[in-house]
Amino acid sequence: MTTEAEVLSAGDPAHPPTVSVVVPMYNAARFIEQCVASVQAQTVSDWELLIVDDGSTDESLAIATRFADQDARLRVLPVQPGTPRGVSRARQRGVDRARGEFVAFLDADDVFFPEKIERQVSALRNQPECVLCHTAVLAKGNDSEHVTLQQAHFDTAGSRTRTYTFHTRADALRRNPVCNSSVMVRRKALQNIRLAMPQLFQYEDWVLWLALSQRGKFHYLPEPLVAYRVHENSATSRLLAEPLREVYSRIELCAAVMARIPNLRERARQELECAVADAVQIYGEEELVTGDTAIQVHPRRSRPWIRLRRLLGKIRRPGGRPETRPLPPQPAALEGTDRRVA
Repeated sequence: MTTEAEVLSAGDPAHPPTVSVVVPMYNAARFIEQCVASVQAQTVSDWELLIVDDGSTDESLAIATRFADQDARLRVLPVQPGTPRGVSRARQRGVDRARGEFVAFLDADDVFFPEKIERQVSALRNQPECVLCHTAVLAKGNDSEHVTLQQAHFDTAGSRTRTYTFHTRADALRRNPVCNSSVMVRRKALQNIRLAMPQLFQYEDWVLWLALSQRGKFHYLPEPLVAYRVHENSATSRLLAEPLREVYSRIELCAAVMARIPNLRERARQELECAVADAVQIYGEEELVTGDTAIQVHPRRSRPWIRLRRLLGKIRRPGGRPETRPLPPQPAALEGTDRRVA
């Protein structure tokens, strides 16, 4: 049971709250009221809620501001003119302003179940070797096919409580069962990790999990403590439903990991080869013709790296014998650069 003093201290700069909840928001007028209400309904009240608007053109900002006027624990951070935009940059601005011992991420169209914050704070305090705690998720929405697909994706996280190392999983660069809105992380673990990055797809959270995994273990709670909303604008739902989009997002993920996490650079390079070969397979052509050359590739008959090697190195000129061109040299490890994850 939280006391009135705890509620008041969450809005007092001299007494930082235990948890900072960071919500990036862009044109979320349909959902932001339920999102905020779910945080206010928590069984503990020692939290602050930072809503980072990313230039909404609907009523989102007005709705969030109205909540903040009525609850001192809420802060609304509107985008400043000239500020780079994007969900990862909005989340970064929220983390930079967070004061809590722990940071919980929440997307503007998702909701917490009432015991989420209490359960995760307890778990992280009982597991000092863990930097991050995530939970099972309940997918909700009107499109039953996409809801089923999304639920199956998150259910691969498992059905039992466990502590594990995220980046040592065999499929750590192929599958991300950690739902962003289910995550709570120690704020100190986020120091010197930049969340914001250029991106075409919204996999910045996956890159963040891989970076945090270099600093400690993850703890998983199998009870669904978050409702993940599946709708037409759900980025993860679109990726799961469109294989080619999913492959290109993996290419971007591998490139980001190679640039930001030195310990995983070689694994990311290998996965990048596989992802490019998977893209070739989806295009499904036995022969790709470009100008006066035809690249010979048989994507369904060989392993991914062999498929990629054939794509890059085997060229047949019309009417002539195949000629082998050497593969481009592998990029050298970055030397003399800032070794922080950035």
